[in-house]
Amino acid sequence: YYLVTGVLLLRFFGGLLQIYRLKSSGKIENKEGYFLIKTNKVHLPFSFFNYLFWSEKSVFTEDEEEKILRHELTHIREKHSLDVVLVELLSIFLWCSPLIFLYKNAIKNIHEYLADAAVLQNTQTRQYGQLLLKQSQSGIRIAQANNFIHSQLKKRIIMMTKNKSRQHSLLKYVAMLPIALVLVLILSQKD
Repeated sequence: YYLVTGVLLLRFFGGLLQIYRLKSSGKIENKEGYFLIKTNKVHLPFSFFNYLFWSEKSVFTEDEEEKILRHELTHIREKHSLDVVLVELLSIFLWCSPLIFLYKNAIKNIHEYLADAAVLQNTQTRQYGQLLLKQSQSGIRIAQANNFIHSQLKKRIIMMTKNKSRQHSLLKYVAMLPIALVLVLILSQKD
């Protein structure tokens, strides 16, 4: 247990060190509500707490930059990095529980769905999906960071194209609650 925990802690601090080195080597611009760090290394745009890391070697159109920026600013405003770090630390110390890894993946997916939804308020789903596909093949992913591209790309695209459930669907579930409660009471009675 201690050996695996030690290795995972080293990996975690290695990821933090990698982010710190990128920050130290980049040009920092103070923006409204965040710091933009322009680096000369090749990597995908990502955010970590109030820092948005952008590679100067990336080639985006102005429209693509605006979409990526809106996505990353959603991560920054909603403090997703705090969740990522806390879940990462939990997974280090509770690595022997498979549930922690399911929870970790669910948290990352939810963060991406929320950031995607913020972009889709002003963007067509097809355009944004094409941008995600285009960027999924390039750049280096940084550990512990909120990346514009996450490995669950297919799930993200499916979530973007889903129709939102209406109140009618919600009423069906609410109507099932009394029935489920009655069944629990009946089945829990002793003979």
